[in-house]
Amino acid sequence: GRSTAAEDGHAGREGDEEGPLKDRSPAAVFQRLYLAIFPRLTETVVLLLRLLLLSCSNVENYPGIVDLARERFATAMPEETIASEKALVAPLEQNLPPEAVEAQRHREIMAAAVSGVLLVLLKQARRSVAEQFSSLAQFLTDSNGALVVLKFLNQDLSAAMEPRDTPPVLPCLQGAETEGLTAPPSWQACATLRLVGVLYLLCKDSPERVRKYLIHYKAPFILKRLHRIENEQMQRLVLKLLKKQVRYLPRKWKQANMKAISAIYSLVPMSPLED
Repeated sequence: GRSTAAEDGHAGREGDEEGPLKDRSPAAVFQRLYLAIFPRLTETVVLLLRLLLLSCSNVENYPGIVDLARERFATAMPEETIASEKALVAPLEQNLPPEAVEAQRHREIMAAAVSGVLLVLLKQARRSVAEQFSSLAQFLTDSNGALVVLKFLNQDLSAAMEPRDTPPVLPCLQGAETEGLTAPPSWQACATLRLVGVLYLLCKDSPERVRKYLIHYKAPFILKRLHRIENEQMQRLVLKLLKKQVRYLPRKWKQANMKAISAIYSLVPMSPLED
């Protein structure tokens, strides 16, 4: 009887331990992730921002933490590979794009991945616990996260919303393309949309960050260029960011950009407490 009770108690403790892990809701998954990375949250944020900075084409001589050229050739087949395997891979190697195009593709994929991680962390933290969002946003801004995002957005992104022009290498994806399916958005488009969202979350409820980063680093001029991109989601996010800055901008800028200000007041909802 005692052994049975002990086994039941042990089983009960195991069930209690497994209970939280079985909860796969977004809030529960985020809490487990946040608690796991919190001891090294600063290092994690800095790593993500360094990867994002490495993916910027307008940054020269940056000592990146990843050698992209080495990573691309890390999976190259060794010399002792048997002839049959080389013959199998040869057609795929012939379809590989030029080196410059491949390097740019790797930078865009890395930027899309990093921006996606940052946006998911900020959004889920905002939905979960206010203190977690506040600390994560503060870590990002203290690590010059807003400045790195503005550096990425200051690139030539005029063609960001165009479909991917690099033909797929894998035969399965080539088949989908020939069947007339809609081409997915480019990786650069994904990264741009996500990073504008990250910048908005960082500065949405913080007038100090708006003045310290957006106004100080001439963000309105960068956002004005992004507003020319013919994408409704992009334009709406840009207008929401500009709305946060209008009251701090000089009269000369307002007079020269009345069209943008009119679009803000006509397309972005206003709260009763706003001017």
